[in-house]
Amino acid sequence: MTSAQQRFFSVDVSLGLRIDERQTRAALKLADALQAPDSGPMWRLIREALTPLEQLEAEFARAEYPPFDRWYHETWIRAGLQRNNPHRAYVELRAFIASDGRSRLQPPPGFGQPPPAAGANPPVRTP
Repeated sequence: MTSAQQRFFSVDVSLGLRIDERQTRAALKLADALQAPDSGPMWRLIREALTPLEQLEAEFARAEYPPFDRWYHETWIRAGLQRNNPHRAYVELRAFIASDGRSRLQPPPGFGQPPPAAGANPPVRTP
């Protein structure tokens, strides 16, 4: 295979499969954590669930090559907590672990809305 063909299969074809595999593996660990008899094994499984998501983040970085730099980064269409953001599981699990399971991320105001057009009037807020 040529280098272009190898890149196509390693990035464009197999990355989607790896996204599914890594996120599924993390979800299965989290499902096991819900069944844990006490908090010790539960937190161990939660931390183990982070490993496949960290691997996926590294794979995203390798998949971004010119002219597709920042291809998998957040945009207003693929914002942080939207379901179509491939980083969402990683970001949410890290936040959950950092808060010792006490909080979850909240979407900012205007979440998922397109940016205002240049020169557009800002929305009027009434009390």
